[in-house]
Amino acid sequence: MVLRHSRVAASLLAPVLMLAAGASPSAAAGPKLRLISNGKPVPREQRTAVINLVSFPGFTCEGFNGAMIFEGSGGRTLKFLNGGGGAEAFEKCETSKGEKVSTATESGGSKLASVAVTGETITEHFTPAAIFEDKETNCVWKLTRLAGATPSSGPLTSVHVSGHVNLIAKLSGHSCPKTAEASGTVTIEAALEGVPPGSYEIERF
Repeated sequence: MVLRHSRVAASLLAPVLMLAAGASPSAAAGPKLRLISNGKPVPREQRTAVINLVSFPGFTCEGFNGAMIFEGSGGRTLKFLNGGGGAEAFEKCETSKGEKVSTATESGGSKLASVAVTGETITEHFTPAAIFEDKETNCVWKLTRLAGATPSSGPLTSVHVSGHVNLIAKLSGHSCPKTAEASGTVTIEAALEGVPPGSYEIERF
């Protein structure tokens, strides 16, 4: 009797095991990606510009990083790495009153170290972390990453990204929350020196 039940259970489980065995790991990992500009594949090592417009608690920042290097298409993640040098992660930060917000760090200016694009997300990593000294709120914040959804179609222009800044210091006895939201947009396109120039799009295959 026990043997018969075991055989029935095995027969019911067999199709499930076959489906699991037949499931492609690559399908679960997402599609392969190709970076396109003006209808043509973007070559490996193309110089790329990453442009950020981000709102933080009490101030906004603009960043233009034109020294990012494209690592090539064909994988499930498209990577852009800082080619060395270039501008700080955010070149201009101001409060609503037009007062400058300092972005200096102990180890020098913050850099956009890398950008990773998958079929689902765009993630920006800042190393060293971006530090913001906001004298209007008397809070000092740290940002390490921003992320957003990869567009299903169209150019990588003004894509919404968000993240959190963490409180690392207070400039006075003013009360500051431990974390706050950062929200804005990122544009990824060929730098002026790029060939071919123009906006980027993602092709899934």
